[in-house]
Amino acid sequence: MLTVYGAPPGKRYVVRGTVNDAGLTVLDLTEPQIPGDARDAMADLATEHADLLRLARLGRTVELNRRVRIAGGGVFLDDRRVIELEQVVQDVTRSSVAEITRVRRATGRGMAWGTLTGAGLGLALVMGSCGTDWNQETASCGNLSGALPFLGAFWGSAIGGVVGATSRTSTVVYRRPETESMRPSP
Repeated sequence: MLTVYGAPPGKRYVVRGTVNDAGLTVLDLTEPQIPGDARDAMADLATEHADLLRLARLGRTVELNRRVRIAGGGVFLDDRRVIELEQVVQDVTRSSVAEITRVRRATGRGMAWGTLTGAGLGLALVMGSCGTDWNQETASCGNLSGALPFLGAFWGSAIGGVVGATSRTSTVVYRRPETESMRPSP
């Protein structure tokens, strides 16, 4: 996520090897007209093959894969021009960058915590509704077998695991230091 002064944060791909004292180059792949195959190839270009982007910006034809190429200032999927290269490539001055945050999926950790939390909540709900005397019939739960608390824990852990799989973590990679000139006046 790139935050530039005066604009909301946006998802951008920092082009490897372009960060210097003057600024950085990023790819904005959020345009809805960019098909998924072209978006994936361009993201790979930013992180793994930045040298090819430099060639493309100099006017050279660059084949990203069998279907995606950059030629004549445009990005092509098969033989269809999907977007102009200058619409996705942005040079950002260092002085305009407020913050860069790296957002990652935390699927494993999220599933683990979601499963554990869901199992506990499922078990607590069954125990709270039905009590702990499983041999006695209750109005709300009937004659409990020993399996009902485990079913509550199972369904709770399943739901918690699915919800937890969507969790993300973020790490601030760069935050511009606040200076006197940047502080709002009282």
